[in-house]
Amino acid sequence: RPLTLRRHEMKVDRQTARHGCDNGFTLVELVVVIVILGILAATALPKFVDIGKDARGAAVESLRGTIRSAAQMAYLKCSTSPPCDLNSRGAWAGGNASTSTIVIDGTTFYLHYGYPINWTDAGDAANIVGLLNISGFTVKPYVGGSYIRDFTLNGAPDPDNCKATYSFPSGYNEISVTVTSTGC
Repeated sequence: RPLTLRRHEMKVDRQTARHGCDNGFTLVELVVVIVILGILAATALPKFVDIGKDARGAAVESLRGTIRSAAQMAYLKCSTSPPCDLNSRGAWAGGNASTSTIVIDGTTFYLHYGYPINWTDAGDAANIVGLLNISGFTVKPYVGGSYIRDFTLNGAPDPDNCKATYSFPSGYNEISVTVTSTGC
C-alpha cells in the first residue's frame, strides 16, 4: 500500500518544523554567549599580559639572592680558613695576596675584606662570576674603580634596567646587591 500522509499529520509536522524540538541553540543564544565570553576575555587578558614582566622581575630578584649567598659563602669560607684574612684588601689593592684568597673546587678566588671581587687578571673564573650559575644573564664588563658588576637579564625589553648589581665593599662594610627592574 502506498505511503500517504493525512492532513492532521502534516499539521503536526509543520508545527514541529516551525517550533522545532529543543535539540540545539538558537542564533540569539549563541550570540549572547559569544558576547559574554568576549567581555570576560577583555577583562582577564591584561592580567595575563603582565605575567611576563613579573616573571622577568622575579628572575632578577632570584639572581640577587644567588649573588648574596655566593658572596656570603666566600666570606664564611675566608673566616673559617686560615690564613685567609677578612681585613685584607687583596694584593691588587696593596694587600697581602696570600691572605686574601680562598680555594673552592681547585679555583682560587680573590677577596676584598673577605668578599669576592668583581675582576681579576685571571678572568671571571676567579671572581664573583666564577661562583655563580648565571644562565639567562649577561655579565657586563667591569668598570675600573667602580666596585660594581652588572648582570643583565637576556631577553628583557630594556636589559640595562633589568639587572642585578653586585658591589663589593670599599672598606669594612658589607657587600651591596641591588636590583633594577623598571626595564623588565
